[in-house]
Amino acid sequence: MGKDKLNNIEDFLTNDSFICYVFEQTSSLKKYWDDYFKCNPEKESLARNARQILLNEDDKPGISSTEKEELKQRILSTVMKVNSYK
Repeated sequence: MGKDKLNNIEDFLTNDSFICYVFEQTSSLKKYWDDYFKCNPEKESLARNARQILLNEDDKPGISSTEKEELKQRILSTVMKVNSYK
């Protein structure tokens, strides 16, 4: 997904790079996202909300329990992929 496609919270929640950035802030991911937010400051609020959703499992308004479980599985799968490349 290109940078220009991050137009809402769901876009951030389904972006593998962003998910990895939230859970495993490697120097390259941190640099990528720092640069992204410098160029796209209007996206910081969306990203902050998405980050909060990813990190705070009890506070996901408007997301069904099925969607929560699917998101959890996607997060775990993404983190496992990242860890396998290390």
